[in-house]
Formats: sequence, structure tokens, C-alpha cells
Amino acid sequence: MTIENIIKAEKNTSNEIIEKYKTQHNKVKDVVKNLIAQIANIQSLSPNEMSLNVKKVEAAIHKQTMSINPSMSS
Repeated sequence: MTIENIIKAEKNTSNEIIEKYKTQHNKVKDVVKNLIAQIANIQSLSPNEMSLNVKKVEAAIHKQTMSINPSMSS
């Protein structure tokens, strides 16, 4: 393998890693936005409504966590 080919291969690998990072970063940003919206919604609930919605919110957080890293388990 020539030096030029090695450099091209390394550049391609670097670009792939950067693209994967960008995709993951965008997923995290989306999850954070969704969680902020859910927190705002929770803050507007009465105490009784909050207790009724705890399981729903936990499920939503778990779902969003799994969308970022499916290998995580609860």
C-alpha cells in the first residue's frame, strides 16, 4: 500500500467517524429538546396529574435513551 493510499484510507475513516458523531450528536440534541418539552409540560401539571403521569414520562425517557443507545437496558 502506498503512502497516498494509506492517507486516503485514513481520511475516509476519519470522515466516517465524523459523520457518525454528527448523527449521534443530532440524536442527542433531539432527545434533549424533547425532554425539556416534557419537563415544561410536567411543571404545568397539578400534583395529582404529576403522579398519574410519572410512568408515562419514565417510559418516554427510556424510549428516548434507547433511541440514542439501543445497547442500554433498564
